[in-house]
Amino acid sequence: MDNIEGVIIQCFDPTLSPKKKSELENILNEFLSDNKSYQKVEFLLKTTANENVRFYCLNIFEDYIATRWHYLQVDEKLEIRNFIYNYLKDNNSTLSRLILNKGIKIIVNIAKRDWPLEWPELIPDLLKLNNSFDELRLSFTIIKTINEEFTSSREDINASRKIELKQLFLRYVPMIISRMMTLLENIYKEVFVMNNISPISANGTFEPNSFMLSPGTPNINTGFNNLPMIGISPTSGINSFSFPSPVSASINNTRIDNQRKEICVLILENLNQFFTWIPFSKEYINSQYLSVILSYAQLYQEDLVELGILAMSCINEIFSKNYVPIQFISILLDVASHTFEILKNLSVLRNIDNTYLEKFTEHLGLFITQHLKRAETYKDFPISDFLILFLNYSTAQPDIFAFERCLGLWYSLLEYFTDHVNDDEKEKMKIESYQPIMTQFFEQLLLKARFTSNEYNLKAFNDKTEDIEYQTELDHFINICADIVLKLSELYPECVLQKLLGLFFNDFQHMQSETTFHSVKNYAKDMKLTLQCFGQIAYLFTAEFENNFPSTLQLIQQFMNALSTCMENEIYLKGHCFTKLCVQLYNTIRLQIHWMVKWHTLSQNDEKSMKEFMEFINGIVNLCIMGFNDKCSDILMSASASLLNSITSTLRPSKLLIQPSIQGYLSVLNNQSVKWPIPVKQQIYSAFVNIFTLPGLNQSPNENEWIERTKALSQFIEQFGNVYYNQITQENFISSMEYMKDDSRLLIIHTLTIFSAILKSVREESSNSKTVVFEVLKKYLPATFNLLQPYINDGEILLSIFDFLLNLFDTLQKQIGLTVISKTVNMFFSILNENQIQTIMFGDIKDADALIKFIQLLTVLAEDTSKTIYPLLPDIISYSINVIFKKCFANETPNLGRIQFSYYELIEKILINQWRYFFPNSLIKSMISKNTNTEQDHRNEFIDFLNIILYSFKGKDINCIKKNINTLNMLNEKCNIFSQDVFKDALMVNYLDVLFEILLNKSLDFLRDDIIQIVYLIISNNFMLFTTNYIPHLLTSKCTNFSENQLGIINNYLNNIKDVQSCTENIYILVNDYYYFSRINCH
Repeated sequence: MDNIEGVIIQCFDPTLSPKKKSELENILNEFLSDNKSYQKVEFLLKTTANENVRFYCLNIFEDYIATRWHYLQVDEKLEIRNFIYNYLKDNNSTLSRLILNKGIKIIVNIAKRDWPLEWPELIPDLLKLNNSFDELRLSFTIIKTINEEFTSSREDINASRKIELKQLFLRYVPMIISRMMTLLENIYKEVFVMNNISPISANGTFEPNSFMLSPGTPNINTGFNNLPMIGISPTSGINSFSFPSPVSASINNTRIDNQRKEICVLILENLNQFFTWIPFSKEYINSQYLSVILSYAQLYQEDLVELGILAMSCINEIFSKNYVPIQFISILLDVASHTFEILKNLSVLRNIDNTYLEKFTEHLGLFITQHLKRAETYKDFPISDFLILFLNYSTAQPDIFAFERCLGLWYSLLEYFTDHVNDDEKEKMKIESYQPIMTQFFEQLLLKARFTSNEYNLKAFNDKTEDIEYQTELDHFINICADIVLKLSELYPECVLQKLLGLFFNDFQHMQSETTFHSVKNYAKDMKLTLQCFGQIAYLFTAEFENNFPSTLQLIQQFMNALSTCMENEIYLKGHCFTKLCVQLYNTIRLQIHWMVKWHTLSQNDEKSMKEFMEFINGIVNLCIMGFNDKCSDILMSASASLLNSITSTLRPSKLLIQPSIQGYLSVLNNQSVKWPIPVKQQIYSAFVNIFTLPGLNQSPNENEWIERTKALSQFIEQFGNVYYNQITQENFISSMEYMKDDSRLLIIHTLTIFSAILKSVREESSNSKTVVFEVLKKYLPATFNLLQPYINDGEILLSIFDFLLNLFDTLQKQIGLTVISKTVNMFFSILNENQIQTIMFGDIKDADALIKFIQLLTVLAEDTSKTIYPLLPDIISYSINVIFKKCFANETPNLGRIQFSYYELIEKILINQWRYFFPNSLIKSMISKNTNTEQDHRNEFIDFLNIILYSFKGKDINCIKKNINTLNMLNEKCNIFSQDVFKDALMVNYLDVLFEILLNKSLDFLRDDIIQIVYLIISNNFMLFTTNYIPHLLTSKCTNFSENQLGIINNYLNNIKDVQSCTENIYILVNDYYYFSRINCH
């Protein structure tokens, strides 16, 4: 014993050699080897002054409780418990925070096991610890830890004990909260009302009992009636709100001593934790308590703000639960009045803690979204005053990010108003009365969002790094502003429209007249925002079309003029912000397409009007063509293509093809587009192909017109198609190695990219449009199919081939016919054999992407539910199992992660759309070739597919696992798979083994509910089998070293599964107890 302290101290020496450390650990193990070793640790803890030794001793106690507690005798438990409790009580003022917290955690761990049966006096004893600051702090810290630990999901006790602890502790919560609230209230009165922080004891600490009022003290709330309760209760007879704050001035000059502050912090932290789980009823929370917390919520001064933040968190926790007690309107008005008071006082926001502002903004959000409607039912609730204060608060935010948080609340507020504006005339009048405030907000919003007025703050947003949606921080802010403008336009359309018009003309004028590049750039950014807002309010222009026609036409022409000026002067070359402006101009014009459709429809019976309309459209088409050049970025070309696509697919002017601009550009398009990026190229060709394949608006072409369209499209395609065809069909194309030359490869990729674009453009269109495309492309098909063999090892071309074939089979399956499809697919199977697949799996990304396209092609075929695909289905299934799975999943290869999601998509489509193939009736049997699988083979294939799905649950790809959970659910809906004999006989045990393994190991905890749902479906369809066969199997295989009692508990959980709810609850509890039993059994 004399040397053991020195041994422990040496163990914490970081320079200790491994050999020496091992020797010292052996000495310590010997020291702790007997059953009464805890007594030695007690002595050591009492006598040492070394922090590391204390920590080591407490670790020993912690291990005792976690692993040996249930083996100790009652008197031994009592000895340890009393020692730790008294050690903390006697020494808490001198112990470090680390040691104190560790000791408290040990006390609570003992309580988890012994309270209340063997330690009934725990809570009363804690509440009696109030003779000094140190005792009170210890008491509330232990209660806080109990509060956290008794409601945690940690698996350190069994589940039934967890439930019991929470229920038993709940009985004491009203008493604990009452005591805490009384102390909180009296500290507030002492410090902030009476401005008296005495009494202070001789040793400089305050004495809680000297000013705490006992529960029986009369007039306990008398002093509190003078607190700043600004709201007037509806029952008071005074129908107005006022804003007196009798103590706010004194609060600014008041200081609270550190000890009182620490106690208040502990109380508010406890309340925060309580409010996350206790039921909200009058036993636990009432208007008196709420008033006390609200008073603390007003403490935002520098020295007091920690209290204000915690109190505001409490209020937010209550509000988030949508708590509606008796006399709620009175309480709500008190809350509102405190909110008004804080809003008024925070209007300057100088030196206010950011966390406090975040909490208060969160509080306003909860008030607006959950309680504003209730507050409005009080006839004198001053919502106009609230809006003014909220506007001042929003504009005074210390930074742009805080202002952005406020914008989210303004959006909710505006949504609330727009939802009610159509209710009745009275509501409309009320909304109209808010217009001056809302106009002021609109002005402030634009000032904050525009670079010409707020560049310094807006530069705080990241405008370079894009997220997954290609949006920067600044883009997100601008989007929020535009969304708010949309909501404002629904309430005050004329006001919004006039303001935006003024801004647009002003910005465009300044862009042309400013002499410094920096100023021009700022106006370009501001003009983009204005245009985005115009796009949001496009619906205004289609309303009352004829009355608004001249002004709307003039506005769109101004947009066109601005775009023309920008494109002619090539400002998109000057920087990213100018490119974004041009993109926004294209998008804003595109968003007026429904207005154009109305004009087109009305002008179809008026030759003069149609002429004007076509001149207008021709102007837009010319602007689109200006965007199709190599100097433009991909995003700008894409925006111009989107506008042209809207014209050709939605507007569909019948005379567009004969326009000189279209005719002229079609003749040069192919030469220009060769080196364009594939996505842009496909967008542009799709837009032009629509002119040939889609009928004019409100028109139904006859057969001759469709023939003419086919001829016209054929002539267009032949410009580049014949060059492609002649190249790949020449006799010595392969033997002369011509096919390996860069020019040949580029020609093939370019042509197949255009073919794919053409096919995509008619995927959702009528059979007439598809027939036009088929007639044009059919001569190129055989030669294109033959490209697969020579280019089987060229990932780039292989990707183009399979992308074309995928779009071909997806779009023109009926036109091509099953015979051609079947022959082609089988040719692909023979070329993409096992060896080739294995090569692809170790190839580059383009090889994998090509294989994905082929798998998607098979998926398209598997989606055909017409049963015409049945003759080909056995080959697809066999290839999926015996080639793709066996070769792709045999090894961890670089490309496995890329292809597996597409592969599981293929399996899903086969199982869901062709499930009758696996459970055939006589008709289906006759449709399947006699040389293919027998019924037994189908059963084996089905088992293989289900095992492949199960295989994914052992992997790490979460997206695949989620997809396959969904597949199983859909399959069960289709054919009740879990009740089928094939599942019971061959799959059930394996499935349950893997799923329970996941649940018990918690390897996919965030998918736990989804997995439990599958487990329940299996159990509910096979309950007798589960109880008689599987439960014994599970207990034997998974619960080794469990005692009879522990096995009985686990068995009981499994046998008590009756429905979805009981399954979820019992498995949650089972997982907890399995972990707990495994932990204690290993010692």
